[in-house]
Order: sequence, then structure tokens, then C-alpha cells
Amino acid sequence: TALPISGDEECLRRDEYTTLKYYQKVSRIPGLRETLWKKNQLCLTMHSAHPYISGSSVNSLCWILPSQLSQFLSVVETMDSDSKWIIKSSSQGRGAGIRLLTKTEIFQEKTTFLSHRAIAQKYFGDQLVIEGLPISIRAYVLVTSVLPLRAYLYRDGIVMFRGGSDYHFKKMTGRLWYFDQLKNYLKTNYGADSASKAFDNVASAVVKVLLAAQPLLAKEFEKMGKTQAGSTYRCLHCFQLLAVDLMLNSDFNALVVEVDGQPNLSEKDKQLG
Repeated sequence: TALPISGDEECLRRDEYTTLKYYQKVSRIPGLRETLWKKNQLCLTMHSAHPYISGSSVNSLCWILPSQLSQFLSVVETMDSDSKWIIKSSSQGRGAGIRLLTKTEIFQEKTTFLSHRAIAQKYFGDQLVIEGLPISIRAYVLVTSVLPLRAYLYRDGIVMFRGGSDYHFKKMTGRLWYFDQLKNYLKTNYGADSASKAFDNVASAVVKVLLAAQPLLAKEFEKMGKTQAGSTYRCLHCFQLLAVDLMLNSDFNALVVEVDGQPNLSEKDKQLG
């Protein structure tokens, strides 16, 4: 029996997870929303990660506004005048509420950041462009265990074409590829090694983000007490499908942009119209 949990609603209390029968499964991992799913929590999780992960450019420098505004402005101050920064809403998803600002514009609008919850990130420059348009990649990952960490990266995914900075990187309706199309494009235009490198880096970025979240999820499990057998709770009945949005640069390095804990699996049909 699978017990689905939708949206923000919790069908189970935390203490009920530890009393599930062996034949019951829950399509939600407790604590994942507080570590990866929310944009601000993804930022905090990557900040707290082991240096091997946080220093690997898997997720760009980010700050939570307005609480980290002073730290953000102090970093912007040290950057070149032509540096660019992405400001995106911490509540809107799927590319909505994204703005690209220059260093000058950041300081011109700094007072507005005091009253708006947002995430500030260093602009991921030198993006991979196809047919004159930047792209983003949506990879699907099924997490079936946290302790030990076990996850399966689906072989296919979605490549979304986006408008440029003048269009706030919004997704373009009707412009969508699948992974095989992107692989073939990269092989044709950059060679087989570059195509392999790109998808290897996507897989590596997904793994590192999950590794960053694992110790935080383990602490969440500790709060849930012991199982009926007296052992440490490990959420053996839990699984969750994630959609991980990434971008590639011209060197085929991958950057995680967002994690969605409840992906819309009909998105490809809507995009294709």
C-alpha cells in the first residue's frame, strides 16, 4: 500500500512514520522539503555541505534575502563592475520571478530587498547556447533510501529552451527536447566525448546535491525516535521522486538551479502544446 502525500498537506504525523507496516510505503521523505525542495533551504544546504561538495561549483554562490542582505552586498561590492546577479523569488517556481541585475542595479535597488523574500545568486555565465537560446535540463531522480543513500537517475529527461536575459530566462512554449536529442546535438557539434562529459557532469551534480542533504535528513530522522524494534529510524518505508533543474556552461559543467519534490510529469505535454 502506498500512502501518497500531496502539496503541503501531511497525511501522516511524524510519529506515524515509525509505526508503518512492512507492506506500506510513503511517497514522501520527511525533511526533504526543509533541505532541498525550498529554494532558500537548498541554498542553506549547499552552504553547510562538506567542502568537497560546496566547493565543486554544483550550486552557485547564493544568499537568502533579506536575512543575508548585508553579506550579499559586501560580496557584490568586491566584484567587477560588469558582474551580474540573478534575483529570484523564493516562492515562485519553474522559472517565474527571475531578474538579472548588474552590480550598479543591485545597489540602486538594495532598499527594496529589505521587504521582499528572494534568493540572490551569482550569474552562471558562459551558458551553453543552442540555436541562439540558453537551455535548462530537468533530470528525474527517484530516491528510495537515505541511510544508506540510494537514488536512481532516470535515463531520459527534458531539455527546455529559454528566452535570454531580456526575457528573464522564461521557458519557451513549444520548444522542448528530450535527452537523446541533446546527446545527438552535442555529438554532432562538439564530439562524443563532450556529450559524455555533459551527462556525466549532470549525474555528478545530482549525486553531490543528494550527498549534501543526507546528513541533514539523518538528523531529521533522529528526531523521530526509535522504530518499534528499537532501532534508529531510517525511513525504510519512504521514497520520493525529484525533478532536478540544471544548467550547462560551454565547458559542459553542470549547475543545480532548483529541486522540485513534486514534479509535474505532464509538463512535457503542456510544453509541446
